[in-house]
Amino acid sequence: MRWLGRRSPGRGRHAAGSAAAASVGLALVPLDRAVARLAVAETYIETTPPDRRRRLRIAITSVKLSLARRRGHFVGVAEQAKFLDWPITGQSDEDIALGSDLRAVALMNLGIVEAWSIALPDAERHLHEGAVLAREIGRPYVEVGCLAQLAFASKIHSFATTRRRCHEAIALAERHGWGTDWIVAPALVTLAGTMVLTGEFDEGERWLQRTERALQTDTGPDITLVVHIVSGTL
Repeated sequence: MRWLGRRSPGRGRHAAGSAAAASVGLALVPLDRAVARLAVAETYIETTPPDRRRRLRIAITSVKLSLARRRGHFVGVAEQAKFLDWPITGQSDEDIALGSDLRAVALMNLGIVEAWSIALPDAERHLHEGAVLAREIGRPYVEVGCLAQLAFASKIHSFATTRRRCHEAIALAERHGWGTDWIVAPALVTLAGTMVLTGEFDEGERWLQRTERALQTDTGPDITLVVHIVSGTL
């Protein structure tokens, strides 16, 4: 996985890493495989040492949030992630680093679910927090994901703010060679929609075409639905 450069030994760590990897790469694998990974991770909860159990819970919750997004089942899922506000602790720097990785991914998935549940202020807060954390720990792929979703959640702000956030996410993605990757699709389609709403139809169509290239990988019903809406507006 692009986001997870570290590998840690131990059953609890392995289970947490497997669950988190499933949550980031969920758009790239069939749902039944992600569900299977989740089931494996959940079998470790009771046998995982207490100091690592919270990280495993974060990873499992992250996968559940991501599955909810793919399925379009948003009601009540965000309530499972309230413990993300607790501080990250660990016995070693490696433990803390893994916990931070997991938390950044979970914040991204939580923000996505909140954005589609119309809890936009909460979505903005968690996505911004996830982006800052991902930047601090050197996880640009997760940072792009948070920024792209933050752009999508900017509908409560002015067109200028929405455009600025879209361009910020797209610029970071392009810097790392991910300009047409599925992770940046929310920013691409949001920018396309903003262009259309402000009468810049040619530019809107150009960004919509970039979105469609980024969605060659199935990312679920959410962004694909927005693409159809923007296409119908042109």
